Amino acid sequence: DLPCASCAASAVHVLNVAWGAESFPPEHVLPRHSVDVVLGSDVVYSAASAHAFLQTARAVMARPGVIVLAYIPRWPSVDRALHDAICEQNLTAENVPLSAFLPAVGDLSPDKSPLPIGTCLLLLRINNGCYTLSGTLHQIRTPRSLGSEVLDGESSFIKLHLGPEHINDDLPESLCRAVLDSNASSAISVEVDATGPVSVTPLQAEALSRAFCASPLAGRMTQLRLKECWLGDQGWSRLALGLRECSQTLTLLSAEGDEIGLAAATVIARVLPDCLRLVSLCLSHNPLDNYGAITIAGGLASCNVLTFLTLSNCEIGDAGVAALVRALPQALLELDLSSNAITALGLAHVATSLRFLQTPSLTHLNFSGNEVGPGGGAELAEALPIGTPQLERLDLRGCFLADPGVTWLSPALPLCKKLRVLHLGSNGVGDAGAAALAAVLPGCLRLKQLSLAMNSITGDGAWALAEEMVHEGSSLISLDMRGNVLGDDGASAIADIIAEVPTLEFIDLSNNDIEDEGGIAFAESLEEGRVAGLTIIMESNRGIIGSVRSRLEAAVASCATVHVKLSPLRVLETGFGR
Repeated sequence: DLPCASCAASAVHVLNVAWGAESFPPEHVLPRHSVDVVLGSDVVYSAASAHAFLQTARAVMARPGVIVLAYIPRWPSVDRALHDAICEQNLTAENVPLSAFLPAVGDLSPDKSPLPIGTCLLLLRINNGCYTLSGTLHQIRTPRSLGSEVLDGESSFIKLHLGPEHINDDLPESLCRAVLDSNASSAISVEVDATGPVSVTPLQAEALSRAFCASPLAGRMTQLRLKECWLGDQGWSRLALGLRECSQTLTLLSAEGDEIGLAAATVIARVLPDCLRLVSLCLSHNPLDNYGAITIAGGLASCNVLTFLTLSNCEIGDAGVAALVRALPQALLELDLSSNAITALGLAHVATSLRFLQTPSLTHLNFSGNEVGPGGGAELAEALPIGTPQLERLDLRGCFLADPGVTWLSPALPLCKKLRVLHLGSNGVGDAGAAALAAVLPGCLRLKQLSLAMNSITGDGAWALAEEMVHEGSSLISLDMRGNVLGDDGASAIADIIAEVPTLEFIDLSNNDIEDEGGIAFAESLEEGRVAGLTIIMESNRGIIGSVRSRLEAAVASCATVHVKLSPLRVLETGFGR
């Protein structure tokens, strides 16, 4: 609604402005409250930049004035920082969807690239009391329509997509219109996605709760996904009634990044005993900590058909995981406890639970990002063969196992007869650990993916692995060795066996200090013409240049189904040309 204006060239001033209240230029350089419209694009890229930018923009913005901010969500932490900064600066925010001024583009950028959910233009103004909730984002311009889709081409399952702009007292009526043409008995999946600098307020949580109790969701909602809604304790308490109403039909409950602490965990724990059909529960990226985990465990014991449990990035420690594993149902197939604060003591509780066959059907175990140390490898070595006969995928990335941990773990791996995927990256594993693992590879007949990325394995470890990969019955498809120190010797070891392991389809040797000799070794193997259907990633190996690079590229060109990815050549400008 701003009138168009033109200004003379003499009215244009260019000035470097350091962001933040403490770095604002002197009054005579840039007067405060002197600019009617502050434009910002691609300026909020970290939590710190959100606060610093708005401090500066708020100081320079006239009264009345407006900050026009083009925003693309990148990370939840930045979304939250921008949301908090808007509140701290006492601003109201109007969210203008791209469709309001780019109707032909929709959810695509002008160059037709897809944009993330939550991409928007924010009009930020000083809060003069016109809104009841300071800092809350209000959808005033054309909101995205409430989306619905029929899955699998049938009318038996409907998926509804909601944003915060849809949640008000008219939500039940809007939902009825969205499912008007569907079968009255169709199951309904609801997804509330608040990605971006916007939260679902306690009042909206209460409206959502009422919608759960009304038609068309009552008795039909089988899946509920909440993403970055930031409900907090107050929001979850207001959602409680609606959750209890739909608990008996829920098969999936997912709440990622929704600020679930102890009070919210109590709400969920009270609902879980009624969720007799619940198959999947995901509460990742929430500050549960030990107390929240213990509370959730109290409700899990009644979920007898629970198959998938994800509690990653929840700040859970040893006491919390001890309570959780005692409550796990025997039907559980996949357990994700990654990126918590669990040590070897907590893993010992898990191992004890496995040994007592608490989860005999477990196929996927993700413990990555927990500092369990070498002792964790010993604990799992005793428990896995006994307690997880169906185990197919084991993820222990970033667990600080080191050589002793992998050495203790390795003998147990062939006893996991169905193991297909093994992740041991970022564990400080050297040649001793690689050799111990290599010794048991011939017994891992179903192993298809092996990752040892971001370790300290040299050429000696690579030779040990390569020699044992060549065995009858090998089914290895993918080998990830990026970020080690294989050098030319290790590259030669891998190049030597690529024709002998016909099942191999993917090898990653990026960032391994490979130079001329390693490049030549791969070129020679490919020139023999016995390698097919293989992709090799060799990026960030700066020594593969010149004639060696040319020979390798020529060898790849002669193999129709082989692809090798090298780092792109960089053209450097100097004072003497290129």
